[in-house]
Amino acid sequence: MTDTALRFGAPANGAAEASDADFIAAVHWRSSNPGIGSELGADSDVRAIGMCWKHHCLSLAAPDGLMLQFRTLDELPLEESAGTLSLCLAALRDPSLKKNQKAATAELLDEWLAGNAEALVDPLALLACCELLILRADALPAATVGRLWRATLCAALDLSESFEKASGTDDWDEPAVDIDDRHAEWISGGLVPWVCGLLFDEVKGAPKLARAARAALHDQLVSIAVDGGCPDGTVLDGLPFFLSVFHDAVLVGELFERRLWKSPPERTWTTLLEKCSAFVANDGHLAIEAVDSNRGAGLLASAAALADDGAAVWTTPLTSVARSISGRKKQKKLSGTVAGNSKPKKIRKQDIPSWQSDDADVACLRTTWDADASLATVAHHGDLPFLELVANGVSLFRGEWGVTVAEDGEWLEFESAWENVCWYSEPTVDYCEIQFEFEGGPRICRHVMLSRQRQFAIISDVLSETSAKELLWETRLPLAAGVTVRAVPGTREHVLKVGSETARVFPLILPQDSGEGTAGSFGVVDDESGSSLALRHPSTTGALFAPIVIDWSRENRKSEAEWKKLTITTAGEIDPASSTAYRLQYGKQHLMLYRSLVATRRYRAMLGYQTDSETVLADFKNGEVDEIVMVE
Repeated sequence: MTDTALRFGAPANGAAEASDADFIAAVHWRSSNPGIGSELGADSDVRAIGMCWKHHCLSLAAPDGLMLQFRTLDELPLEESAGTLSLCLAALRDPSLKKNQKAATAELLDEWLAGNAEALVDPLALLACCELLILRADALPAATVGRLWRATLCAALDLSESFEKASGTDDWDEPAVDIDDRHAEWISGGLVPWVCGLLFDEVKGAPKLARAARAALHDQLVSIAVDGGCPDGTVLDGLPFFLSVFHDAVLVGELFERRLWKSPPERTWTTLLEKCSAFVANDGHLAIEAVDSNRGAGLLASAAALADDGAAVWTTPLTSVARSISGRKKQKKLSGTVAGNSKPKKIRKQDIPSWQSDDADVACLRTTWDADASLATVAHHGDLPFLELVANGVSLFRGEWGVTVAEDGEWLEFESAWENVCWYSEPTVDYCEIQFEFEGGPRICRHVMLSRQRQFAIISDVLSETSAKELLWETRLPLAAGVTVRAVPGTREHVLKVGSETARVFPLILPQDSGEGTAGSFGVVDDESGSSLALRHPSTTGALFAPIVIDWSRENRKSEAEWKKLTITTAGEIDPASSTAYRLQYGKQHLMLYRSLVATRRYRAMLGYQTDSETVLADFKNGEVDEIVMVE
């Protein structure tokens, strides 16, 4: 045992092997807050330490109605050497654990602490021990709590220098982008020192550690939340991890009455929670991740409650879905759902859940705040966009929104240079348009339109501005897990089915009649990334407009469909190369879709309708065109 006093900023130097009395005597307690140190005598043992800590835990102000646990430990697995610790933590998290089971778990934890203290140099293992001390101490014998308190403090002291170094990182953007390899830096720089600084606040140097950790957590938040609180596209795959880190930091701050956020970061955090809540699908996953996880809703619901925004309108899907997944309460069917023949709910402009950010490279189109809302999310920070389309809470498409283009036989290579060029969100519809422009052409525009009340979407590709004589284009819509596809006999319509949801898919660039010859194709393709619904078509004019309409309304499920390419005139003359339009009718739905392929100020005419706009998506009612979206 070293004669050096135990304090943060210096390693414990073998204190783990010291006797209880020597250990307690070596701790350098803060004179202004001696804490349990003032209650311990020279002859105190680990049971006395545990009794003092269990008494201290009674004063922690635990928020009501929350499933108290460190969510970061749900997102990242512990090292193999800490497997027993993980089993103990999982057992003690179970509220139904019986008395004899608690005793057996305590014995297992004692055995692990006796021979695996070195495993606590892993920040995740240290965080697990902190959860046991802060949230599970009441379920453990005092002697076990004392041993745990000693081992955790020693590990925190041994790591305190590395905590200070990690907290001093100036730029968190790089760790955020490569989170699979850098998660240890994230939690070592912010969450774990923040937790340890508050947990061992009585020990000298702890407040300094907590202050540095809080500053790092502020910087980490800024690195993933741009444009006032929108999640940056580069961190979407790891979004549950980032949210978990901040959730746990806020939770510990509440327990120890040390608020994590000051005013500007608190607004950013609340905005981030609202934006992320718009991603929540009916099964609890966030409709923007490439990985499957249904923990998103519960995580966000807990974070919202901690942020004192549990009653905000954007928490509606969180509470409903989280309760359904946990099995605590049967999910309520909400009034905004458009199931069967129910009348769509009108929405006020201020209650629209959709959002878009140029800085984040993300657009989220969502019909309502209801749990089973329909939504489309587009992230375009990478070489190819990420797309998810959710119908009534169920995913239809999810993954990389593929596109390949060949000019005169030469395949083009994409890079992360997509930009949003149009965003439109109103009580009836959301519309997003992203663009990629090669030097010297072509220009590729991709549209996503989501009807807020009529249960259909339009996903389009537009190619223009190229001097190539021949183009070959293919788009791939990634099928979500569990989605099956069948072709409708005699037509090129396809039907998607997953669970009780059915969606009809109309590839308007192809002739409706499957017996009519075409150089294009439409169907399911499989590759190493999974299954996709692929639409391929050539062009000899150097341009094309290829809209795909997806409809999941029950009232139009069995109605006959008809679609045709329209004739367009300019100054009374047919000009097929300058623009393209289609008409689609099924059931009560009758749509007209138009796109200009060449810049002009002259009006074009189709179906008795004249326009000089670039894009028109419209209803065709009683011989009249009623615009849904019009882009000049």
